[in-house]
Amino acid sequence: MNFMKKFKGHLTLIGIIAILLTISFYLPEQTNQTNVPNVENTEFSVSVETPVPSLDETPDASEPAEGDMVTPTPTPVVPSKTREPQVETPQPQTPFCTLTVKCDTLLNHMEKLSPEKRQLVPKDGIILPETRLDLWENATVFDILEKALKAHKIHFEFTKAPMYDSAYIEGIGNLYEFDAGNLSGWMYRINGAVPSVGCSQYIPQSGDIIEFLYSCNMGKDL
Repeated sequence: MNFMKKFKGHLTLIGIIAILLTISFYLPEQTNQTNVPNVENTEFSVSVETPVPSLDETPDASEPAEGDMVTPTPTPVVPSKTREPQVETPQPQTPFCTLTVKCDTLLNHMEKLSPEKRQLVPKDGIILPETRLDLWENATVFDILEKALKAHKIHFEFTKAPMYDSAYIEGIGNLYEFDAGNLSGWMYRINGAVPSVGCSQYIPQSGDIIEFLYSCNMGKDL
């Protein structure tokens, strides 16, 4: 006991030294083990760092910030221009009439004609087929007939009475009144009706149908 008391201080110092040596021996090994990672058990993770804008950089006001809702800018609707249909102004139509000259009634009364006259009758009885003619101001049926027959070089003979401002038709195509009897001769119709005035006094209207017909019985056979 005295020995322990005598060397108590020395033993304590030796114990402390031993503890420090022990710690210094194990500490480097644990440090090395800690610094070397276990490659087999290590999970690799990749972290992406979001760049933090510098305070000196001013964000563009035209670009929306991240996370903000972008409201689409409506496109202005421009109304399409509808092309209005062009209304054509009708051109004034030139007044006109139609004229026909026939002697087909003679085909049923050829015996009344002389042999010379029979040769003048067309096979179909038509001397001038239906022809469209322009009208002019104050033109009478007689004026229209005269102009048309002259243009087609068809024989035409008449008598005018200036005192009465009238004209009497004697022959067309060398076929004269009384060639087929005392009641035969030339007559005219407007739109299928016989006017009450002579052809030199009748002024036709646009669209009128004029016919000059040879009758063997004062128009009763027309």
